[in-house]
Amino acid sequence: MIAIGGWDDSLDGKYSILVSDSKNIAAFVQSVMGFLWQYKFDGLDLDWEYPTTPEDKIGFANLITALREAFQPMGYLLSAAVVCNAGKTDAGIVYNIKMNHHRVIY
Repeated sequence: MIAIGGWDDSLDGKYSILVSDSKNIAAFVQSVMGFLWQYKFDGLDLDWEYPTTPEDKIGFANLITALREAFQPMGYLLSAAVVCNAGKTDAGIVYNIKMNHHRVIY
């Protein structure tokens, strides 16, 4: 798998721009699909630290959904580094998806 993101990479707002528009998400998914196929990777790990605005949370969920739908037919794996503070995840402060221990429920 290949990973993108990380603490320093998440500071400039590029992920907010990515998820702000469905056209951006579609272009990203298409690019990722080509990259995974060309370089024979098994999947993608996202490490956006962290979506916190209401728009980011919605956009992150949209990105995950688009990637999952594109990846499933090809058998690609999708993972994400997520905040480990259960209080934040349970309260919906960071993500608009339900967390169940260490698995994401869509």
